[in-house]
Amino acid sequence: MAYIIALVGGVMIYVIQSESIKLEDHYFLGHKITPYQLMPGFTMITKFGMGVAMLSCYSACYSDDNIFPADKRATAIGICNIVARSLTIFAS
Repeated sequence: MAYIIALVGGVMIYVIQSESIKLEDHYFLGHKITPYQLMPGFTMITKFGMGVAMLSCYSACYSDDNIFPADKRATAIGICNIVARSLTIFAS
């Protein structure tokens, strides 16, 4: 379900940005609303879906000793943190 929520938000972001489909402006309580004003909402929906998916995977991997033995857990987290932080150096 979490990936479906993220997919819906991501597709809506793509539709708004690609302008392949002409979206019309609407009026709500007398205010003009353009499709670009909906972008923060769709971004929040996408981030919520991905956050729930990540937390579900995290909980499953670190709460069950059969998946990740307790004695290897700290080393694995440390290695993943080193790799992730060293790769973010190259992000723009």
